[in-house]
Amino acid sequence: VKRWRIAKELLETDGSYVKNMKECVDLFVKPMERLVGKEECERVFDGVADVTKVSEAFFERLQQALGRNAREYHLSRHLAECFLQANELKVYGRFINNFAVCNQRLGELRAQQDNRLLWALLNSCGPTKYSIPDYLIQPIQRLPRYVLLLGDYARAMTKWNKHEQEIKSAQAMMVKLTSEFNELKRYTEDLTRVANLAAEFGRQWRSEAIKVDWSRNVLVRKEGSVRKVTFGGNY
Repeated sequence: VKRWRIAKELLETDGSYVKNMKECVDLFVKPMERLVGKEECERVFDGVADVTKVSEAFFERLQQALGRNAREYHLSRHLAECFLQANELKVYGRFINNFAVCNQRLGELRAQQDNRLLWALLNSCGPTKYSIPDYLIQPIQRLPRYVLLLGDYARAMTKWNKHEQEIKSAQAMMVKLTSEFNELKRYTEDLTRVANLAAEFGRQWRSEAIKVDWSRNVLVRKEGSVRKVTFGGNY
């Protein structure tokens, strides 16, 4: 009974999530693209359409698996298969990686009033009273939510359930995917900070005196001033 409740929660929350993301695309992404063009729109909503499309397909598979087999013995196997075969969830990586930059651009545009139609669109809310930031944070929160629900499901399984290891494998896959995305996001943020430092040094001193080595450990050198800048510290 407990496993069924967790599976039902997964299905219901995923349905709400997909509905919200489709709202975001229909109410904000498409109208903004008509107003300012695809390139500028992607600076705010980069990856949103792809995440929405993938999430919708994943939800349909969950519906088929859990709706048909919800009270059968093989519920656990069908649930695990949905995640273990969901390679398309890797598309979240691009969205997560660009989230901070896109959010910054959104803030800039929401503060500008030269284009009144665009300003009104970006500062409005959907029918659920969500603003654009409310919509955009949801993909960031969704993958960790999968990890938590799969963990709850695994703990609710009896020791003799032969599909226990499959559920744990599905959870481990989602943990690995989430960790990889977070690490990529940190790496990109580090690169951005170092690039900004290099640009600042180039403005203050002769640009040819700056050497940037875009290898695994990024170095910024200027004889007599900056010796070394590496990831993991304060820049």
